[in-house]
Amino acid sequence: MLSIYEAFPSRSMSTGERPTLDVNYILSGTADETIAREFLAGWTATVQCGLLRQSMQMQQTTPDTWECTVRYGAWKEPEAGDWKWDFDASGTSQKITQSKANIHNYAPAGETAPDFKGAIGVTDDSVEGCEIIVPQFKWTETHQLSNETVTWGYSQTLYDLVGKTNDDHFRGFSANQVLFHGARGSQSAKNPDLVEMTFSFAASRDATALAVGEITGIAKKAWEYLWVRYGTVEDATAKRLVKRPTSVHIERVYDEADFSDLGIGT
Repeated sequence: MLSIYEAFPSRSMSTGERPTLDVNYILSGTADETIAREFLAGWTATVQCGLLRQSMQMQQTTPDTWECTVRYGAWKEPEAGDWKWDFDASGTSQKITQSKANIHNYAPAGETAPDFKGAIGVTDDSVEGCEIIVPQFKWTETHQLSNETVTWGYSQTLYDLVGKTNDDHFRGFSANQVLFHGARGSQSAKNPDLVEMTFSFAASRDATALAVGEITGIAKKAWEYLWVRYGTVEDATAKRLVKRPTSVHIERVYDEADFSDLGIGT
């Protein structure tokens, strides 16, 4: 059975600019380091005497006994220029009307299946397509900015940048590969002189040498939109009229902007 109690001598504390508190414990009932560590983390307080738990040290003294020290330290006040980031590299759903390759076509005995040149879900009147998962890369950055920086004018600058792509290199991506989704901000709870701003982005890659049916050599920048026009043509082998891609169109749907106006570097 797992048990833990505060050891003696137990506490060692230092004060000053960087205060610390060390609390000693004896933990028993397991020889498994992982179980002991998780029990220690769950049993001990996250905050002691206004200090934040920062580290845990464990030393095995008998097969099922551990001498433990939990160190607490000062909260770090946020400073202007501090930042962190979180990312999401999961897939997202997208509808497509063309396959990467047609694997096989089947037809009743004595008949030939029509060749739609990779078009998916072809009916007499349309091409229905299908939903697939495609990779995406999205991330957020949280920055500590001064009250002098986050003015009403700055908020309007952010508003004007939403839904724009980068006109130059940004965070290692080439021009037009990053889309700015927007930002939100609030007064820092720990430092009234700062505003905590969170910025949201998504990145995509350029594509070259694409092929749609018999149309090849297609190039598309990351956030440009590709769509396919289908026409009714004769499949001489199957002796039928079928829907096939007759043209491919690339559209620019986003404007570009200078991301240095975000004030968080590039």
